[in-house]
Amino acid sequence: MGPWLPEPVGTEDGTLGPLEFAPQRESVSMALLASFEQLAPAERAVFVLRAVFGNDHRSIAETPESSQANSRQSYARATQRLRESPARFERLTDSWS
Repeated sequence: MGPWLPEPVGTEDGTLGPLEFAPQRESVSMALLASFEQLAPAERAVFVLRAVFGNDHRSIAETPESSQANSRQSYARATQRLRESPARFERLTDSWS
């Protein structure tokens, strides 16, 4: 855990849905947090606002000291950085089948 992002927030009653289970949820959360470590804070904010919440660049640019061009560039840079990041682990193959 690090100071760069808050702890994941649990559901109100603490139950998991039929398609979720705790290890899967934890793995996805950790993968997302590890990916976000590669981004600068501004890139992280733009990426989350655009990719997760679907905000357009005009609304993202309403933050102080920003512009639509800056928002687009930050989003493109963050997307490229996440795509180009090397895999941390080697992918396992089905050699036994």
